[in-house]
Amino acid sequence: MFVLGEMKPGDEIALVPEFDNHYDDNAIALYYHDRMIGYVPRAVNAIPAQLLRFGHSDVFECRVLAVDADADTYDQLHVGLYVTDHRKEA
Repeated sequence: MFVLGEMKPGDEIALVPEFDNHYDDNAIALYYHDRMIGYVPRAVNAIPAQLLRFGHSDVFECRVLAVDADADTYDQLHVGLYVTDHRKEA
């Protein structure tokens, strides 16, 4: 089911690790409103996967940056994956 038309910049994307993924044991699926929309690219998933393995899911924020339904398939959606700082200000 297509969800691209529903997405807008700033929308939250959920990260779901798939450590038993047959193709990539660092796989992290991206979900929008309980629908899987893709994966964190393999070229950049190792460090986030390691942190998720150790239970640090609360340090990540993933948001839609841009949506362009007219672009080529792999350029239609851009998301940002951020490591957030939960330290208290001194």
